[in-house]
Amino acid sequence: MVELKVQRPVPRKKRRLPVSPTPIVLWPAGRRIQMDATRLSLPDGICWAYLVLDVESRALLHIEVVRNLSASSAVAALQQGIRGLHNLGIDER
Repeated sequence: MVELKVQRPVPRKKRRLPVSPTPIVLWPAGRRIQMDATRLSLPDGICWAYLVLDVESRALLHIEVVRNLSASSAVAALQQGIRGLHNLGIDER
């Protein structure tokens, strides 16, 4: 096939469309905190950082670094972030 030059070209990989963040106007009313999971590459593997942010001030309330994503780690980070808000004197629901 190569000698006859009838070999099919290698198909190109399709690019994924970038994901756009949800605009602030579409956030639920009264939203106070936001959580983000960020993947970090290390020489010995990967890890994930859960960031809990205050929506209004964009202040970092809590960061938790774990090797694997899990719901329990996310909940623990979120609870620590809420506790950080309470320590600052903000007791909104």
